[in-house]
Amino acid sequence: MIELTKIVAEYDGIYATHMRNESDFLIDSVIETIAIARRSGVRAQISHIKTSGKRNFGLDQTVLQLIEYYRRFGVEITCDAYTCVFGHTDLENCFPLWTRTKGMVHFQNILKQNDNREKIKYELSRPSIG
Repeated sequence: MIELTKIVAEYDGIYATHMRNESDFLIDSVIETIAIARRSGVRAQISHIKTSGKRNFGLDQTVLQLIEYYRRFGVEITCDAYTCVFGHTDLENCFPLWTRTKGMVHFQNILKQNDNREKIKYELSRPSIG
């Protein structure tokens, strides 16, 4: 990515990213984005920055402090966020991917099975799984 963004930087472009992870590895993802911008000289934009998963709530301050810290040293990095407190997707998009790959009828059938509901509860309580 660094080599690609060096070319973007030559044309005064912007590297806009939906980072790899917004839950348990949020900080790692922000640092990765900062490193790409720093090493390539590209301007970086983190799109729709947010924390995901209850245990990661509060990391938003750490993320903003990281961004501000590196901006002081000339790394051009910005971010944006939704202007509301909820996402702009359907509720089923909050469920693990394996529950929704075969359409709505299959999704509904999965939800009817107790074993599946328990597995879903477990995975939703651990955002880095699934």
